[in-house]
Amino acid sequence: WGGGAGIRTDVPVDDESRLPPQPKVRIWVHPSDRDRFVSSALRREGAWEPALNLRIAQVLSEASNATLLDVGAHVGYHALTLGARGARVIAVEPEEASAALL
Repeated sequence: WGGGAGIRTDVPVDDESRLPPQPKVRIWVHPSDRDRFVSSALRREGAWEPALNLRIAQVLSEASNATLLDVGAHVGYHALTLGARGARVIAVEPEEASAALL
């Protein structure tokens, strides 16, 4: 998805009630001094790019036989939450410390 490239998050989700509820997942994160953005947001808010995550969930629910390829998965927020919603997911993370957290 290239950080959301190609998926418009300004388009409202047609009917969020048609999607499975946002699952609770356990995500291992980096210490705050190592990751000021994603890991810190997950600690603070419990989510990263929630509008994008919801939009991807909608796209996946409308596409039969779709698989999410999360390249640069980092700590796996999108891969884990969308996988917990029932999506087929392949997560790829080349950075060793982040891959270890997946």
